[in-house]
Amino acid sequence: AVALFAWVLAILGTILAHAGFTLSRSADGKYLYVKRGLLNRYETTIPVARIQAIRVVEGALRQPLGYAALRVESAGFADERGVSTALFPLLPRKEVEELLQGAAPRFAAPLEHLKPLPVRARRRYCVRAALSALPISVLLAVLLFPWGLLALLFTLPAALYGSLLYRAAGHGLDGDRLVLRFRRLARTTIVAPRGRLQSRGFSVSPLQRRQRLATLRVEVASGSGGAAFRLADV
Repeated sequence: AVALFAWVLAILGTILAHAGFTLSRSADGKYLYVKRGLLNRYETTIPVARIQAIRVVEGALRQPLGYAALRVESAGFADERGVSTALFPLLPRKEVEELLQGAAPRFAAPLEHLKPLPVRARRRYCVRAALSALPISVLLAVLLFPWGLLALLFTLPAALYGSLLYRAAGHGLDGDRLVLRFRRLARTTIVAPRGRLQSRGFSVSPLQRRQRLATLRVEVASGSGGAAFRLADV
């Protein structure tokens, strides 16, 4: 009941925040204008030249229905702060590329047919997820012994979740645009031109080295700091 009530409040908050949402572009193509809000009206101006990356976010409930939200990571300049804000709150995923062609063409990269992670990375994703559930499972097993031993079965759905993380992950290059996809709860796809990356690098753990894998990390300027994205086991 508490979860349902919180869910309803979240829906109402989203409606109030994005009611009357409009996205427009200036005649010279240099600025995007976002207007939204029912009780309070908010207006945001985004210089297209300062956009560093685009996020395509597919929530756990939105993805099965084919919907996504677009967010923009924008850098600041001089005394102005950058923004990380909604570029479009809800639209069919198949229309994302078309919308970006009109709003920010440099970020309109194809989002399909990304290169998946190697098969040998699947086990690492499943084991990491299972290990994350192990401490609470062991604690319940000790506190509620003997029935608490059933809590050790939590590692099975955790491993399945790790498999979902593996299946969602992918990467690609479209011209000079880097495309990364990963999942936490929502599946997120990042599009960033190579020239907008503030830093890029990779790390290799001893276990990754044995399987010829690495963790890729890139960072773009956004807001008052930066936004970092990582893809494990490339």
